[in-house]
Amino acid sequence: DVDSGYYTVKFDSLLLKEAVLEGDSVIPPLRTEDAAESDQSDEDSVDGSGYAKGVPENGEWTPACSSSFGGWEAHTRGIGSKLLVQMGYEFGKGLGKNSDGRVEPVQAVVLPRGKSLDQCAEVLQKKKQGKLDPGKSRKCRGKGSSSGQSSGRKAPRNVFDFLNEKLRGKSTGDKAGGLALPQRNSKEIYHASKSTKKALSVHLFQTTEKIEQTQRDIRGIQQALARNVGRHSIAAAQLEEKLANAHKQLGQLQAQEARLQREQKKADTHKKMTEF
Repeated sequence: DVDSGYYTVKFDSLLLKEAVLEGDSVIPPLRTEDAAESDQSDEDSVDGSGYAKGVPENGEWTPACSSSFGGWEAHTRGIGSKLLVQMGYEFGKGLGKNSDGRVEPVQAVVLPRGKSLDQCAEVLQKKKQGKLDPGKSRKCRGKGSSSGQSSGRKAPRNVFDFLNEKLRGKSTGDKAGGLALPQRNSKEIYHASKSTKKALSVHLFQTTEKIEQTQRDIRGIQQALARNVGRHSIAAAQLEEKLANAHKQLGQLQAQEARLQREQKKADTHKKMTEF
């Protein structure tokens, strides 16, 4: 709509629907012949970029790009080209009101991660000069140098190494003496500790039964000795000797039971420390 030199412009946009502008803001003024002759002396100082540039009538126009513009849109829905057409863009021409802008898209360059722009520029410059071998990267060389240093230098020990040695029955003295201990994985250690605990339980059960049997024997000997006191001195002496041996055997069995209980407790502690 035109109203006394002002134009009401309607946009195909959701943000801006209409705007009232002057004619110069919508259509650039065309230069007349008189204005061109009068401004010929000021041609060097005044830039004519503010005026519209017309296309030659013969239609001869050479695009600034030899490749097909928007060729990547064959793999997409072409939203970018549709938006450009709606905004008045003509394919093959440069961007801007003088159609002399960029035609080739800006090439995307993936830079190495964790490197500054100065370091990336230095690497590219060295590649151009031929000082840097393109087949080898800094990352590969860094890995090689780190592996060489790690192979030549022994890793420091920590508390986890100490716990692993103690739990697996290894000692630093055996390693220092050059004694090669067989390496066992966690599964073998688990099955070994499980079988050891089972054997300890069986042995402890048998020892407990022997203690109970010995205590019954001691009570029987004491009863027999009480019946033979003052009657048969020889039988009483034999019973006393037998009672002393039974007490001695009971003491040994009780000591063995205590040792087995300590071993069983140690096995339970080992299981709790190795199973997380």
